[in-house]
Amino acid sequence: MSKTKGYISYDKGFLNYTAEAYYLTISGNWSEIDKLEEKTKSTYRKNKMRIVRHQFFIAVFTITTCSLLFISFPGIIALPIALIAAPLLISFLIKALRTEFGNLIKIPTRKIKKLVTNDNSLIIHYFNGEDESDMIKLSGINKKDLQEVMSFSNELNLINSI
Repeated sequence: MSKTKGYISYDKGFLNYTAEAYYLTISGNWSEIDKLEEKTKSTYRKNKMRIVRHQFFIAVFTITTCSLLFISFPGIIALPIALIAAPLLISFLIKALRTEFGNLIKIPTRKIKKLVTNDNSLIIHYFNGEDESDMIKLSGINKKDLQEVMSFSNELNLINSI
């Protein structure tokens, strides 16, 4: 095998991969993979709660900022400023925190059924921690990275297996 591990970025985080497992992380940092678990109902809930907390933060921050705008600018001028500032602020925060909305899971390679590519996406079909058939779609992957992970997966015979 030519490569023992690698990572690629996608629109909500990073996919770190080794011969043992594929890891969905938010930073791409290899030290993060030690804490990851397979997807179960419990890890799914933890991921969802983490994402909801970040969405709540964005909402509270935006409301607070708009409230400060109304206090700072008297009268009718505050409304147009807030109507322009709120969407810009939400867009900026979502872009800045994009990786915080990704999943944090480990997918052992022995549990991967198949990998499918579609434009700039990678779809992983696998058995989760409860041995139920599952899938995840990773979007926003550039072509070079997609080819790299598919080449690695091909060496492991993961493409169109099962």
